[in-house]
Amino acid sequence: MFSRDTIRRLAMLIKSRRSMELVKTFTAPSGHNYVYALTTLSGYVYAGYDTSPGKVDKISPSTMELVKTFIAPLGHNYALKLTSL
Repeated sequence: MFSRDTIRRLAMLIKSRRSMELVKTFTAPSGHNYVYALTTLSGYVYAGYDTSPGKVDKISPSTMELVKTFIAPLGHNYALKLTSL
């Protein structure tokens, strides 16, 4: 589980020769509590949340904007793990 500071802001970092610097941030929609899982697939970042029903955000890494939110059917709670194929 990620810290509460990470819940609302997922930071995209870029490594330069000497340091890491903040490039862009993502602020999750209201109600998307505690990021439990992060993965990348097909050029997007996916964040899974501790919500009921489970929610997964698809995020564009180039703009750090929300592309779409998947909401699981009732009874499928919490997106605890995500995987890349």
